[in-house]
This record gives sequence, structure tokens and C-alpha cells, in this order.
Amino acid sequence: MSISGAANSVFSAVLLSLLGAIPVCANASSSGGAQVADDPRMPAVSQTDEEPLSARVYRTLEEQQDAGDRIELTPWLHVNGLIELEATRERLTRHSDNGHDRVRDEQLTVQLGVHADLAEHLHLDAVFEHDSDIGGVETDEFILAVERDAWEMSLGRQYTPLGIYYSTFVTGPSLEFGETRADRAVAVAYEVDERLEAVLAVYRGPAQSSSARSSEWNWAAAVNTSIGDAWSFGCSYQSDLADADSMLLADADNRYARRVGAVSAYLQWQGEQSTATFELVSATRAFEELDRDRDRPVAWNLEWVRFFPGMASEVALRLEGSKELEDEPQTRVGIALTHRISRGASVTVEYLHGRYDGVLAVDDQDEPYTRINQLGAMLSVAF
Repeated sequence: MSISGAANSVFSAVLLSLLGAIPVCANASSSGGAQVADDPRMPAVSQTDEEPLSARVYRTLEEQQDAGDRIELTPWLHVNGLIELEATRERLTRHSDNGHDRVRDEQLTVQLGVHADLAEHLHLDAVFEHDSDIGGVETDEFILAVERDAWEMSLGRQYTPLGIYYSTFVTGPSLEFGETRADRAVAVAYEVDERLEAVLAVYRGPAQSSSARSSEWNWAAAVNTSIGDAWSFGCSYQSDLADADSMLLADADNRYARRVGAVSAYLQWQGEQSTATFELVSATRAFEELDRDRDRPVAWNLEWVRFFPGMASEVALRLEGSKELEDEPQTRVGIALTHRISRGASVTVEYLHGRYDGVLAVDDQDEPYTRINQLGAMLSVAF
């Protein structure tokens, strides 16, 4: 067995042991409270040391990158980190003989964030990540940002403003197929007031026209706003969906005859101890390079979360769906339980059941699957 394989086995065993041993204690948050990083695209999270509003360490991609307390190395240099142990078990049912295939996965992810104040209005943010499935260390983000009053301009390797990808489950929703990270991007954000923000980004992505010799400049934009203390919503657009990290045109060498854009929208309701979020990501037209049954992908996700502050725990329900999205269920429902262990640590367990449509998901012999049942667990420790 390789070192990484042995390490994954040990991590999986430790995680499963923790899941069975962690009590649900009423004073779990009294030792300093829970830190949930504020995402400017979501409603403000009012929290105290005694009563955090979420049992999860993070709920969006932006909160994940900022998870943990910033540790001061010097007055101008701070770091934060996140360690995650994840284990999943899948049982896929074949259409032909009603037989089953089983898939298991264990994963260790270590993330380190660096924040440096280079001048009064100039700072650098970088996020480095090690993933046991990939190996090595990857630069997830590397941004040089200038802030002045209500304006911010950022340059470098960063995510485009297409979607927010809200979730409190171990397994991300299918709509994450739209998540896009660009190596060369410039983004400008303007905060009109506390309740309205607009973002415009231009970038170069990996996909390019079949008639071009180099990648083209593309763009993305988003508007996010809130009404009162309970409602927030937003919409976004990206000119080239083929640039997404899901690499929809990988079999066509990331080349396209015509660009296909993407739209996204979300709506969130925030109660005192409950949250409901709906989000959708969709291609604006069909890809000519893909088969007819998967050339215009779309996915949506609905989640409801109920937080129990006395137990520092929460329960979440998910209903999601997708259309023309390869390897993703047409419909999926699930439940997740999360417990806040300490100020910077949470553990989540989940169960998901999904149904496939047509031949979008097949085994090695091209036999289509009809159903999937999945168990997952994740330990998140932020520092």
C-alpha cells in the first residue's frame, strides 16, 4: 500500500471513530462560539460567542476560503487554514440486471490562506490547497487587490462571479458544474450600499474558438442584493460556460464552434434559526460539440436548514435536479446532520438518494444506471 493510501485509510478510520464518539452537548458553543466567515453575497450573519447561527464551518465557496481565525505573523501578514477529512460510500443500481456497483472514496484536503497588507489600500490574498486525490500543492487563488471606499479591483487567479453554490452537505450540489476559476482575471466590485453590490470580471479561460490560435477574453457579471433582514437574491452571467472547471468540452480539446454562455440566480430566506436557499445554473443555448441529450446542461438546488443553538447542531434537507448533465442524477433528495464540535470545527454526516435519466450515467460497459444511494461524512477543522 502507498503512503498516501495508508494515510487515507487512517484518516477514514479516525473520521468514522469521531462520528461515533462525538456527543451532542448543550454547551458545545460556550467555549468561544463558532466562527462563520461572512460572505458579502449572503445576508449578514449575526452571531455571538454563546449562540452561533450555523453549525457548519462554511456554507459557500467564499466562506470556505476565509474559514478560520486569521493568525497574525506580523502586523501586516496573517494566515488561516482549513483541514478536512471526507469519506463517501456510493451504491449505484444498473438498469440492465438491477445489479449494483459500489464506490468508496476517502479524501484529505488541507488549505492555507495568506493575507498581506502591502499598503494602505493594497493587499494580497492567496489560498494554497493540498488534495490527497490529486497530490501536490495547488494555488487555488492568488489575488492582488486595491480597495478604495466602495470600490475594489482584484487581479490574478480567482473565481468568476457566476453563482454562489450554497450548501451545508458533504456532497456539493450538481449545479457546481458552473464553478469557474480563471488564471488571468481582473474583477471590479462596487458596493452601492450595504444591501446592493455589483461585480464585473474579465478573464482568459482554457476554452477557445476552433478558429482561434489563442484563448479569448471572456467576461462575467453579478448583482447581489437584500431586502430587509430576511431576503436576499442575486443573478449572474458568464459569456463562456466551457471555461468552467467541469471541462464540459474536454473531449473536444476545449474548442468550440460558438461560445455558450451561462446564467445563474439564487434566492435566500433567513429566519432566526432557519434558512432556505434556492439556486439555479443553466447554459443559455446548446453546445454544438456535445450529444443532443447533454448539450444544454442545467441544474438547480433547494436546501432548508434548521439550526438548534442549544445543541450547536443543525439538520438540512436537500431537493435538487439536473437536466442534460453527464454523470449527475436527474433528481436527488437528501438529509444532512451537522454538529459544531468547537469554535473552529464541525462534523457532518449525510444520506442522499438520486435517480438517473437515460444514459447520462453509465458503468464501464456502457450500461446505464438508474439509482444511486450515498452516505458521506466530513470533519472540518478551521484555524
